[in-house]
Amino acid sequence: MKSQDQTGAAETKQVEHALESIAQGQRDVGLYFDTATGELRTSRDDCRADADRLPATRMAREGFFAGGRLPAMSRLERLDVEKATLSKMPGIRFQFQSWNEERCGVVCEVRTNAGNCYTLWIRVGRAFPNKPPKMYVLDPKPLRDYRGKELSSIGESNSMHLRQADRHGHPRICHYHDSFWTPNVTLYKVVGKGRLWLEAYDLHRKTGKGIDHYLRHMGRSGG
Repeated sequence: MKSQDQTGAAETKQVEHALESIAQGQRDVGLYFDTATGELRTSRDDCRADADRLPATRMAREGFFAGGRLPAMSRLERLDVEKATLSKMPGIRFQFQSWNEERCGVVCEVRTNAGNCYTLWIRVGRAFPNKPPKMYVLDPKPLRDYRGKELSSIGESNSMHLRQADRHGHPRICHYHDSFWTPNVTLYKVVGKGRLWLEAYDLHRKTGKGIDHYLRHMGRSGG
């Protein structure tokens, strides 16, 4: 019988193969978020019912409000909806900060399949939801690439899906191109893309391949 460590390593390898398949242009690779553990898994991992799984591509592209439009609402009503929606996301811990202020945002603690822990900060400025929020990696700091270079020093990078870091040296993840953003995009979708970026970052640290190799279209639209 496999040990727990061996089983975990096998599952991580399957997820790596699934992301590689996405990089090669395959659309349906059976990649899921396990709603019980919050981990990325594949359809071959176990025999759980489909009800226990949430397709990762759908999570990143469509989110909780799949196929629908959010009604017109005040900023506070919208933030209340966002909070309720995020509470349904598996595998993360989150907290809204400065709820009624200009620098309102969400802090999310994410644990990847490789067992690495990250903290994301999503700044929800006054322009939200008409403009996309900015998403940064707060911790660990500094975040380094495959060769040991700090990501905050790279600046704009298509291959790494990065925008300019903030003045504190926190790398900024490119999750949606401005031209593809609409007010109906939820923070659920943004956090989902942040989670997928972190999984791809773990693979980058292992293989040296850029984030774009794994998440080729993530920053353009919802895919």
